[in-house]
Amino acid sequence: MAVLHIALSAAVLAFALSGPCSRGLLAPQPQPRGRTVLAMSVDPSSEQPGADCGALPPVGETLRTLRPERITVEPLDLASPVALGTAISSDDTFVKIFRSCTPYIKMHQGCVMVIHIASEALERNDLFDQLMEEVATLSLLGVKPVLVVGIQRQIDEALRLRGLPQPAFGDSMMRVTDEVTMRTVQEVNGFMRSRVEGALARGRARSGPGGSVGVDVVGGNFFYTAQPVGVRNGIDYGFTGEVRSVDTTKVRQHLDAGEIVLLTALGYSASGTVFNVRTEHVAAAAASFLEASKVIFMTPQRLMEFAEVTKPSMEFAEAAHAEVRGGGARHVLQSMRMAEARKLLDYICNRDNLCDAADAAATAVAVSLEAAKAEGELASSAGAGGADEATDGALRLPTAETIGAAAAHVSKMCDLVGYCIKALERGVTRGHLLPPVPGALIQELYTTDGCGTLIARDVYDGIRLATAADVPGILALIGPLEAQGVLIKRSPDVLARDVHLGFYYVYTRDDTIVACAQLKRYSDTHAEVGCLVVNDQYRRQGCGDAMLGFLERTAAAAGVERLFALSTHTMQWFIERGFASCALVDLPPRRIAIYNHTRGSKIYMKPLQSARLLDAEELFWQGTLGRPKQGTRIR
Repeated sequence: MAVLHIALSAAVLAFALSGPCSRGLLAPQPQPRGRTVLAMSVDPSSEQPGADCGALPPVGETLRTLRPERITVEPLDLASPVALGTAISSDDTFVKIFRSCTPYIKMHQGCVMVIHIASEALERNDLFDQLMEEVATLSLLGVKPVLVVGIQRQIDEALRLRGLPQPAFGDSMMRVTDEVTMRTVQEVNGFMRSRVEGALARGRARSGPGGSVGVDVVGGNFFYTAQPVGVRNGIDYGFTGEVRSVDTTKVRQHLDAGEIVLLTALGYSASGTVFNVRTEHVAAAAASFLEASKVIFMTPQRLMEFAEVTKPSMEFAEAAHAEVRGGGARHVLQSMRMAEARKLLDYICNRDNLCDAADAAATAVAVSLEAAKAEGELASSAGAGGADEATDGALRLPTAETIGAAAAHVSKMCDLVGYCIKALERGVTRGHLLPPVPGALIQELYTTDGCGTLIARDVYDGIRLATAADVPGILALIGPLEAQGVLIKRSPDVLARDVHLGFYYVYTRDDTIVACAQLKRYSDTHAEVGCLVVNDQYRRQGCGDAMLGFLERTAAAAGVERLFALSTHTMQWFIERGFASCALVDLPPRRIAIYNHTRGSKIYMKPLQSARLLDAEELFWQGTLGRPKQGTRIR
């Protein structure tokens, strides 16, 4: 019955992915990663001077680094249909779609995911119901969802209808909460909870094709405790609170029972005081306490990346305006490493840069609507985000009013990026920023390309180019394998030469070399990885996979299309990581010329994919290793 349940779940998912707003997983799927220690080699004695094309520089020098000045934030109009990605090709059969999903279904089963849905989605009944159906589908597929729903817009509207002033906001977009506002928060929270429970209860009395799936949802005052924010920078926040602790045992008990846990903005202290806790903070804190696999923020704001500005003398907002009007010059930012996310926040936190980003954001919104109008998608300029359109049809630069509105969107997105960073620093594996539209959750979690922005921890911390001082440590690491015949013996002079040329990388912990590897280029499109060795004491901690992932990113960023390796002992390790056996004639001519026929090493090759697919592979091999012990830096 369990197998049938999983198969039916996958069928539901595959059917959902076949919709027009989804993107199929067309690339080959990464294989589950093993835990075997790795050793590979080429025969250094057979190498000829000048046989290679030079060393590949390290990731820090070859990867396209994130340019914060090219990032802007665009609000999404939830009233209009949105295409998340390219439609699945007509050649993609149901079986193909089904198979492409199954690795992700297996990977996410049993994982805790904290999902925060912005208050803008709660305003739209049909949209909210569809999002709840997707959360229910995740539960059916084996995910353990913890749900948090924002209510900020509903609170503002309730206060407005009562003729009450809007409360002030202090640091970190925290609302000052007095007694009157607190009563409004409690009432709105009750409405939100009833909407969630009602939406997730749909389908209980029916099943079959076209029916919804009802699941249990549980909430209460026993999942987390809160404490007052207090007085900060001279501002008394009143009943505004923050998360003090999360009862992970109770949360996991309900998740293990197949229930969805609902956390709300109402936090309770041991004294019985009720606090208004910002829901984004609740989501990030809960994810950290639960050591969740993911924290997902579904928000109308999107991080967009502009193409390179071809005229450096232009101001960024002006350049962005020109580039966007040129057509197709921006796209959703697919992924960031945590260091890049920090860099983005540091850049935008500068007041002048915030104004530039807001100016560019307002321009992008206005240009998008102008293009839509030109294509007949909009009948008039109504709802153009306040953009000022000239009578001659030329779009003017945004006004102070539109820039102010855009600045609020930029600040909101930066706040969410900050919460993702905090969660990742405390053990959460990944953060996601998604649009709150139908299909977004499924597409992000069960396809390679996804539809939003992924923020990942830097699993390559500690890996760097080897230096002359590392030669003794490398010799000590590879020595036992050379004695066993697994590696060809390297003389200190040959090793020192290759290190000097930049062919070797080392992975260190506390100044101790725990792994090493060689990366050498033999053509514009082919590079070889060799001598990948992990210290016996650091096996099964992901060091080998991290090193291989690092080399793959290094090679891909330098334009290499295929990575190959020669091995006499660890063939299965390569196969499990997407390498396939190939013939000697498949190697570049310069490598064929120095192949050691006496040793007779087997040859394996792997095509290098996009950065997003490499991110997906990281998720797979991190998942097979489980959660590392506290203090482990490479995961």
